[in-house]
Amino acid sequence: TALAHDSITDLPPTHLAAGMTPPTNRWYSGIAFAEPHAVFPMPYSYLQTESGFTFGLPKVVTSRHSVRGGVLSDVNVNMGATSYRIAATDQVTVTIEFCNEIGRVLGRAVLAEGVPYVSYTAVVAHDIAFSVPFGMSYENLAIFTAADSSYGLVTSGTYRAQRLALKAGQFFSLIALPVIEGDPGPTLRKLAAIASFPIERAEVTARLQADYVATTIRYIAKDNGPVAVVRMPHHGAGAEASMGTYLTVSGTVTLASEKLFTWHTPAVTPSIELDLASLTTAQRVTLAAQVAADLAAEPRMPLDTYYAGKALMRDANLYSLARQLDVAGAVEFRAGLEARFVAWMDPIGADRQDDRYFAYDPDWRGVVGMQASFGADRFNDHHIPYGDFLSVGALLARDNPEFLDRVRLVVDALAWDVAAPIDNPWVPQLRVFDAYKGHSWASGLGDGDDGNRQETPAEALNCWNGLAMWAQVTGNDGFLDAARWMLALETRSALDYWLDLDLADPVRAGYQHTVVPRVWGGEP
Repeated sequence: TALAHDSITDLPPTHLAAGMTPPTNRWYSGIAFAEPHAVFPMPYSYLQTESGFTFGLPKVVTSRHSVRGGVLSDVNVNMGATSYRIAATDQVTVTIEFCNEIGRVLGRAVLAEGVPYVSYTAVVAHDIAFSVPFGMSYENLAIFTAADSSYGLVTSGTYRAQRLALKAGQFFSLIALPVIEGDPGPTLRKLAAIASFPIERAEVTARLQADYVATTIRYIAKDNGPVAVVRMPHHGAGAEASMGTYLTVSGTVTLASEKLFTWHTPAVTPSIELDLASLTTAQRVTLAAQVAADLAAEPRMPLDTYYAGKALMRDANLYSLARQLDVAGAVEFRAGLEARFVAWMDPIGADRQDDRYFAYDPDWRGVVGMQASFGADRFNDHHIPYGDFLSVGALLARDNPEFLDRVRLVVDALAWDVAAPIDNPWVPQLRVFDAYKGHSWASGLGDGDDGNRQETPAEALNCWNGLAMWAQVTGNDGFLDAARWMLALETRSALDYWLDLDLADPVRAGYQHTVVPRVWGGEP
């Protein structure tokens, strides 16, 4: 409420129930705004249509320069709907209501990251049409086999000739079936029995220790039933027996029955300054000379938040180096840096003559800079510049209570925008972070054909490191715990999916690089 309220870009039409916070930067953002785009909950792809949705198991195609697995619409499901809306969300699941021409809800589907089936429950009696025929292969499972994949159908309704009749309260689960070694019968019967308990929601908790963080996703199914979940490489091995595997753009993944899905990630210690301990005397002399020259250069003062954050972060690191190396002029440089930083910290900056200020947008429900670059007004990449502001604020306020008082309100607002640790009516909880995937998403609207994207894990890590340092300076334990958790998970995912690829994985056979520049839902 203390920030200026302003909007520089209109919120596009949404498919949201009344009062819901626009879910930017989510894996499912592509179905929340305007024209729907494909989403990739893992391991399947999902595309909203006018009357229902399409479902498929992406076929991974590896070349010298890419590993792709775009949307595949093997099964088209016609719910008889004319519109849809997102009715509920949490950190892992999204609930979609399908409505008829008068707006009456026909039923609700739940998509959950890591769960290989879509579960749909009817609110009123109605019929559903499938584009392909399912044949009863087992007493509790009907199967359709496409060219490269197989799909299962489990239902409490009546299925006949590609049509499914559901009464109120009845359900179906559409399953992307895994590759199973040996006799598939026992495993498929078990998977069908599990999918007979429709997913309802999920809860995420974390436990922080000195050397690791433990993350648990509790998948909640109807009647507290079992759940089948995919383990990705960064999750590590689980205790439960494998029910099969999938080839995905993220590597070969394993399916198991795990209602309480837990994994451990090595902890990462936040750091407020560059570490010079390993430099030789000669290197320190060379570096000090360069720092002295850079201190004398004219500072850059961009008006947009992205490049302003970069300039301020550069200058903060320069000051830190100057202080550690005892370079003359460090104190004077800090004074100028403080002034440049404070210039962004006016909470009612709408009265200013330039655009160096942040405002709260009540439509998008978030904090934006008045000069947006790279789509920041559409909530792209907020964790990138805001991480710079958090880091610089922490460094300058560390031993200066008066400075902290001058900047705290606005820097806190930036922290809340990207990483609110609790549910609240002002901004989404953990706006950019994906608890299941263990990394951030950069696109606000998720409006790409290959799902959401993230090309800058290093800048995401800078944000969580800066958030941790800011939380320490301000004594905010909630933000500190969230930052330490995200820093650990983002580091692990950055290695597994960007920087230290498992080139022995059959999925990457023929890929001729050791890194990938960006990761999408359907393409690394």
